[in-house]
Amino acid sequence: MPSRATGVLLILLSATGLTAIVAWPGSDIAPHYISIAAIGIAAFKIRLIAFEFMEVRTSPLVLRSFITGWLTIVTAALITLYHFGQSIT
Repeated sequence: MPSRATGVLLILLSATGLTAIVAWPGSDIAPHYISIAAIGIAAFKIRLIAFEFMEVRTSPLVLRSFITGWLTIVTAALITLYHFGQSIT
């Protein structure tokens, strides 16, 4: 049976493939949505890496909450800045 790390690695590779499929040239998805999807997938991957490979999963609740909150704030800020940057131009 594969280890937990192997399963997480396969999920990360699948998420990378999903990003490539969504962003494939010539897709019918609007570029604005592609960028937002890429940011969201990246946030998901960062959380997986932090919790599984950096051992945040077994750390105290305060650290887990801080990491999750930080990632949520940064992801929301990136999406918001991207959205308003698109509307300015």
